[in-house]
Amino acid sequence: MLIVGDLSGIQEFIFALAEEEDGLARMLRARPFYVQALSEVLAWRVQRTLDKPRDTLLFCAAGKFAILVENAAPDTPARLRAMARHQTGKPARGRGAAVDRYDVL
Repeated sequence: MLIVGDLSGIQEFIFALAEEEDGLARMLRARPFYVQALSEVLAWRVQRTLDKPRDTLLFCAAGKFAILVENAAPDTPARLRAMARHQTGKPARGRGAAVDRYDVL
C-alpha cells in the first residue's frame, strides 16, 4: 500500500506577507522551511499511527510525502481517518493537509 500526503495552499502561505511588516526577506526564507518541517511531521505522524519505522518514508519534499507500507492491516484506512479527525487546529484560508491511500500491486 502506498500512502501519499499533500499540503494544500503552499504558495498562498509562502507569498501572503503583509506589506507593512519588517523583515520580509527573513520571513520569505523561513516559510519554505516551515512547509518542509510540517510535511516531515505529518509523515512521521502517519508512520507512528500505523506503527511503521522511519525507513518506510520514500519521499518527502515540496509539501508532499509518500510512505510504502507492506503488510498493511485491514484497519489502516480507518486509522488514517481517525488520525485526520484528531489533528489539532483548523486549516486557514484554503490551507490544509490531505492523506490518501493507494494500493500497490
